[in-house]
Amino acid sequence: AGVAALAMLPDNAFAKGGEYGIFEGRISSLAHPAIMGVCFFVSLGAAYTGFQWRRIRDIMTEIGDMKTELAPKKGMMDRYKAMEEPSAADTAALAKVEAEVAEMNKAIDEKTNLRKDLLALDFRNRHWALGSVLLGLGISFAIEGPVNTYMRAGKLFPGPHLYAGAGCVA
Repeated sequence: AGVAALAMLPDNAFAKGGEYGIFEGRISSLAHPAIMGVCFFVSLGAAYTGFQWRRIRDIMTEIGDMKTELAPKKGMMDRYKAMEEPSAADTAALAKVEAEVAEMNKAIDEKTNLRKDLLALDFRNRHWALGSVLLGLGISFAIEGPVNTYMRAGKLFPGPHLYAGAGCVA
């Protein structure tokens, strides 16, 4: 089947009679769709790294909110500890507040460690780099596609694909 498929391959189609040399062949014609496929996967990578970078910033906000919520509980805990002769209810309330403070401190520590781990992966710079690659490849090969079509056919074919590509570049 493979040999039959190879035997049925068409000869090189030089639309302009070989006027532009190698730039008229199949290889250069496939550059645009191949790079657009690469751009799709680079976009997925950029989306993931951007989401992780935003997650790092959101975790910092959550930590700040938790610390704000923790401050009154610590003040309450200090007031209970300052009592000279606390009642049984005060002792029970102190134990409850201490448990809440310990639980919140543990959650803050977990979020802080998660944030440190995510920061170590350098998502910000990776996101920027992927965005730069996407910008460079996307614009270059969005222009290369119509140029190659014009070189091969002598005209462009206006339609949704051409307009969408031009819109993305714009």
